[in-house]
Amino acid sequence: MRYFIKIFCFSLFISFISESVYAQNTNRKLIKADMSFDNEEYYIAAELYKKAYKKTKNRALKAEIIFKQAECYRKSLNYKRAESYYKRAIKAKYPDVIVYLHYADVLRIQGDYDEAIKQYKIFIKLNPTDVRGEMGLRSCEFARQWLSSPTRYKVVLMPLVNSRFDDYSPSYGTSDYNQLYFTSSRESLVHTDIDERTGENFTDIYVTKLGKKQKWSAPVPLPEPINTSSHEATSFLNDRGTSMYFTKCEVEKNKITYCTINVSTRKGKLWGDPNPLQIKVDSNVTIGHPTVQENKDDFLLIFSSDMAGGYGGKDLWMSKKEKRNGWSKPINMGPAINTPGDEVFPFLHSDGDLYFASSGHVGMGGLDIFKAVADENGTYTSVTNMKYPINSSSDDFGIIIEKSGERGYLTSNRNGGKGGDDIYQFELPPLEFKLNGILTDSKTGSIL
Repeated sequence: MRYFIKIFCFSLFISFISESVYAQNTNRKLIKADMSFDNEEYYIAAELYKKAYKKTKNRALKAEIIFKQAECYRKSLNYKRAESYYKRAIKAKYPDVIVYLHYADVLRIQGDYDEAIKQYKIFIKLNPTDVRGEMGLRSCEFARQWLSSPTRYKVVLMPLVNSRFDDYSPSYGTSDYNQLYFTSSRESLVHTDIDERTGENFTDIYVTKLGKKQKWSAPVPLPEPINTSSHEATSFLNDRGTSMYFTKCEVEKNKITYCTINVSTRKGKLWGDPNPLQIKVDSNVTIGHPTVQENKDDFLLIFSSDMAGGYGGKDLWMSKKEKRNGWSKPINMGPAINTPGDEVFPFLHSDGDLYFASSGHVGMGGLDIFKAVADENGTYTSVTNMKYPINSSSDDFGIIIEKSGERGYLTSNRNGGKGGDDIYQFELPPLEFKLNGILTDSKTGSIL
């Protein structure tokens, strides 16, 4: 009997040790996954969560891991996969009601407005004080209206410019609109590193030119010192094409540390060494997406940043150039423009109208493009959604428009493209009227 008790106790001890080691392994993998998630390394975090999921038998922990996987896919813009994992998290009884909001969001981004409405209503019932549920519901209802009554804009894909990688944020290279600069994550000879947030290549700035037969040339990456082993993106050029402002994100161990706005001056055909704009912000604050209005004695810069003092995620801020190449302390563009969501990719038109993308205003899907008009005091108080087909259920952003007409370019990851983000051309065709009637002689009344 004593021998049996000893064997039984020893078995319990071994079982306890095994469970303890098993739990420790699970915790270590989960901690690593959480660290990668907090560092915005969503591509890596998703893979680590998969391993942590296989190591645990705890149902509550499994549900939590499934939700975190869904968050990774949503934040890395893999909406189809995010949808699948949110659905699994709900089935696994993940307790936080935020799962219904995010599930509805990815459904809306994919254009499934009917199912998104159902999920928004569940979220509103469970958490009626969170305005994001009502905002999402209204967005679905407006989106269905805009799809049934589209604007007159014609939007077409630029097949010769786009690739199977992300191509986005076009900017005019000259005032005659015969050059386009844009950002791309296509494979590059400059670097072969992978961005651990997205699993994509680092981005560079490319240029394409319009030929005599009105065809765009094969895009060419800008040489050093513009493109480097860092991320270079979202350029803006002045009318003469002699100054280029762009976002540069420093990278350490395949991870973005912070981003700055740089300016380079062209002499002849060569771009000079870029220099960071001396904007009065705290060190290591990320800023980017510049648009600049250059006048003789008045330079106005509008950019996007998540610096302190904003309304939520990334806000739009403005700064004016001062003496000795300095820039004034940034001023937030206010609650008419900025929301608890993200406001990004601004474009300041020559007539003063401001175009930008937002995930916080009522829209069709992820990022929508909006137009803001300034009042007599120069304050932007009126914001209008550009509606369908400028906007879609997907992410739409990075719009630029010619001075003299309703023609330009935008970025979208809507269905029908070549890769992830693609560049589209749009135009507002002239109105055509048809008159029906009978032409008669004014004197005799006879039909002519």
